[in-house]
Amino acid sequence: MNKEELLNRFIDLIPRKFKNNTRSLFSVGFIGINGVGKSFVAEKLSEKIGLYIANNDKIRRFLNESGFNDTDYVQKLVFDMGPKLSAHLYANKLSHIIDADIVQFHDITRKNAMDHGARLCIIHLICPENVILERINKREKDIAKNPLVNFSRAGKDEYFKRKALHQSLLLPEVFFTVDTSLDVDIQLNKVVNKLKKEKLI
Repeated sequence: MNKEELLNRFIDLIPRKFKNNTRSLFSVGFIGINGVGKSFVAEKLSEKIGLYIANNDKIRRFLNESGFNDTDYVQKLVFDMGPKLSAHLYANKLSHIIDADIVQFHDITRKNAMDHGARLCIIHLICPENVILERINKREKDIAKNPLVNFSRAGKDEYFKRKALHQSLLLPEVFFTVDTSLDVDIQLNKVVNKLKKEKLI
């Protein structure tokens, strides 16, 4: 099965309930290290504004279930399929949330949006390191108890690699900053109000 066929199979899994229900076409992308709570924030924001979540971990699990288990190859496929999935959503006038750390690829992600007449709104997710490490420890224990749980497998080693990467890169202009150690609902209500003020929703 080639990349195009894999992407089409994944696209077929997108629930039909998602429609063009925003005033302008846009996406929300995250800059946030492992364990900061990207998926949690994506789910909360989706609940508030009804957007589809383009989730890299979901693509990774789909590839694993399709028989692809070589970690490096799967990662390459994810990097290839993620932007193409967003392009498909833009082409179908679907605003969406990109549940991935785009710190290395924000220029490409922004160009993808602009090429489709959409706007990319970057949310910078931050959290104290001790809180993140506690979350990663808990996740690793949960996975040890039940290997089938639907969690990211990124552990402490990956966290420190990503931390070094984040520290070496310049941040782009961000739409909003959310501290996930604080009340996320209150902060996301402010995100929603800003999206409304800028006539995106």
